[in-house]
Amino acid sequence: MKYTLIFSLVALVSSSLTAQTTFNVPDDFNTIQGAISAAATGDTILVAPGDYPENLDFLGKGLTVQSKAGPELTTISGGASATIIYIVGCPAGTTVDGFTLTGGTGDPHPSSYGFDYYGGAVYANGGTQALIRNCYLLRNAVSTGTFAGGAYSGGSGTHITLEHCVIAHNQAWASGGATLVDHSGQMTLNRCTVYGNHSDNFFGHQGGISGANGGDTWVNDCIVWGNDGNDIGAFSAPYNAGVDFYVTYSNVDGGW
Repeated sequence: MKYTLIFSLVALVSSSLTAQTTFNVPDDFNTIQGAISAAATGDTILVAPGDYPENLDFLGKGLTVQSKAGPELTTISGGASATIIYIVGCPAGTTVDGFTLTGGTGDPHPSSYGFDYYGGAVYANGGTQALIRNCYLLRNAVSTGTFAGGAYSGGSGTHITLEHCVIAHNQAWASGGATLVDHSGQMTLNRCTVYGNHSDNFFGHQGGISGANGGDTWVNDCIVWGNDGNDIGAFSAPYNAGVDFYVTYSNVDGGW
């Protein structure tokens, strides 16, 4: 009886370890979102070269979505409709690898302006732990009511890492032409280039990397150059309370 129980437990563990599935787009599914909807946490989605006019919701799953040929040949174009990568409540291991992300306008939230939009290319909240690597975040966001033209990390327990990414020519109306960390969220940038991003002068002028309301950002081995206004900076008082930037081994326009 004891040996039968042990054998059953071993079989159960082995089954759970081999249950992970790899889906191919467009061979298995015509769209990336179709593959995400069918996948379970731990699965991998491999994407062939091409232009995919989609806005992706990871549905709270811990997935790896990876291009086969890299960002030069694989684009997810948001088509000026919402954020491109919506990752809310996603566990550690969530990964987006090897895409150009362009044409996103951010996730809409009701405000006194009608709507504010957060995270043109990437919106993370709800305790998400995610890695965005080998991606180009280019020309995202609109000119009114937008925070974080490139990537947004918000809410306690949320931490996204951007690694070997180019974040360039994104637009934020209010704060963080490139990135914004807000409401006790966290973000790490490793070996990224943050260039030519823009925001308007609204409670400060944070054209590059921005923080507000207790958000913390780590900038490691990065180039942060030629962004409109401050390359690195917090929203003005009182929204700058608890905001910290930790910058190491980086080339920052004007110094840090």
